[in-house]
Amino acid sequence: MLKRFYGKLCARFSKKIATAIVALTLTCSIALTGTVAFLVVKKAITNTFEPGEIELTVNNTTGVITNSADSDVGVYIRVKLVVNYQNNDGNVYYIAPVEGRDYTVSSLLDTNWIQSGDYYYYKNPVEPGTATTTVPVTVTFKPGTDSEGNSNQYAGYTLTVQYLAEAIQSNPTTAVAESWNATVDSNGLITQIN
Repeated sequence: MLKRFYGKLCARFSKKIATAIVALTLTCSIALTGTVAFLVVKKAITNTFEPGEIELTVNNTTGVITNSADSDVGVYIRVKLVVNYQNNDGNVYYIAPVEGRDYTVSSLLDTNWIQSGDYYYYKNPVEPGTATTTVPVTVTFKPGTDSEGNSNQYAGYTLTVQYLAEAIQSNPTTAVAESWNATVDSNGLITQIN
């Protein structure tokens, strides 16, 4: 009798185990199918990129650069001085003036600008409708003659200084850090050009 009871008990447990295994297999199959279906669904994503518009105005008399109110973004600005012989029509003479002989450049102390090589970097971002301070440099023309005794004032041409300004968006600051190799602090100020 014990053997018979034990056999019935095993048969009932075997059916329950078999039913549990079938139910577990079915549940896992449904879950796996749902997961695969979820991962396979494709959806088109459109990433639109609209470049910002920057409009700079350079005052070649004062050395102030203005980010127009029509600009879309704030910018960091750097400036390079270009010295040429130029006539009244804006034509540039084919012989370039030589620093030290025809003119000298003196940097002035200004906490808003950093000089690195031939460029002057404005530390602060310049928002639309605002301007930099004057580029901290003085160019002095040296009258006289060149090494061959010729006058350095060519007929109809005079020495002129132009400010060649470049701008890069100020947000994110990684744009200026990567493009100009600049260090920008947590306040958004350029602290160093590396």
